[in-house]
Amino acid sequence: MKQKWLSLALCLTVFLSLITLPAGAEREPIPELLRFRQETKVMPESRNKRKITRTYPDTANPLVNREIARIVDRLAAEAEKRLPDKVSNNALADTGATVYLSGTKTVSFLVLAHTDAERKHLWSGFETAVFDLKTGSRLTLDDVFTEGADETIRSAVREQLNAYFPDVKANQAILERFCREIRQAPFTLSPAYLQFHYSASELYRGRTTLMHVRIPYRLLTDYMTDYARAELDNSNYLLAALTFDDGPGRGVTANILDALRSWCAMGTFFNLGRPMANAHDYVAWEHDAGHAVQSHTYTHTDRLDDRNTMFREKDRFAKEQAAIIGIEPSYMRAPGGNDKLYAKYEIGMPIVRWTTLSGDAVDAKTGEKVDFASTMVHTLKQTSVILMHNIAPHSVRAANSIMTRLYQRGYLCVTVDELFEIRGMPMQDNIVYFGDEADQRE
Repeated sequence: MKQKWLSLALCLTVFLSLITLPAGAEREPIPELLRFRQETKVMPESRNKRKITRTYPDTANPLVNREIARIVDRLAAEAEKRLPDKVSNNALADTGATVYLSGTKTVSFLVLAHTDAERKHLWSGFETAVFDLKTGSRLTLDDVFTEGADETIRSAVREQLNAYFPDVKANQAILERFCREIRQAPFTLSPAYLQFHYSASELYRGRTTLMHVRIPYRLLTDYMTDYARAELDNSNYLLAALTFDDGPGRGVTANILDALRSWCAMGTFFNLGRPMANAHDYVAWEHDAGHAVQSHTYTHTDRLDDRNTMFREKDRFAKEQAAIIGIEPSYMRAPGGNDKLYAKYEIGMPIVRWTTLSGDAVDAKTGEKVDFASTMVHTLKQTSVILMHNIAPHSVRAANSIMTRLYQRGYLCVTVDELFEIRGMPMQDNIVYFGDEADQRE
């Protein structure tokens, strides 16, 4: 036990040495230039149970707006061709961009088009574009990283793409082509990672989702250009990680995903295994749009005290998620806040708690109308992990209410792993993370 506490103390010491801001320093809101919205339009071609939507950005730069609109329209035409003529349930062709913000003027768009029908994911297409929003100039990889970074990038691409769909062997010839053509590959700049994006069908026959390769900026600092050094450090900003428990929820998750896109925010989905089995389309959408798709266990029991059962649940969840999107969860949230038990049994993943309650669980229990933003705001930290849910219509109202307040205050909304990466503290297995400035790790 003494050795364990010494180890944790050492980790905390290393963390404190990595924090960019001086002790007690106030974090800042992101610049006004990077605060913009996106609008989703239901297209007139929608009919019966076939819904067609397109989402367009409204940045301060008309040139960027026009370019992304052209990409959206081009991909949407492909998505709409794949809609079945007749459906007994519902079908959706949806096109719009996940937005990544960084620095004072850098914005990346992962424009995703996807077609779903009868609760199944049929197709995903995408295109990326990275801009200096101030000038409207489109950035290439050469603008942010020198060629000295290429070996690190190639290594990450090989390792991470080979890890997708663990029961299937990747096409190695195509993978090597990806590595040779790394300077021309589709990429985005998230607040914490250099990201590359690929269609899974190119490496894994019959797969319809996307694959994302993420490389932390801390591994690439020696190869940053002057532009990158100025634009890829987001440690001084107010940070919020929006987390959604208990889904996927039919009729709910799609609206939460649209809300995140509208507010240019990222989310972390702590899914359950049981509803996931009936919502492959939603899980694929969460992943393809670049959000973090993680575990809230298979059955949500908070009275689990048997190690073998705990690990059987873990393995079942991981296998079923990997069958849908190709990768297993890399961190989890314990049901009922029973973090210590999962840490005690060494579950083999970081365990995420929260700093801030949204209040949407109160609405679910009482049916009363709640001012979610007011409920949340008095516990908001400079870096916060916000507990929300993904199971009922009021969850969508809560998400929009809270994101409105975060937008007004200039928070950069990131995934949980991005939040800790930006703070200089990559997450470790079997450690409980809260997210506030003191970070009460257990």
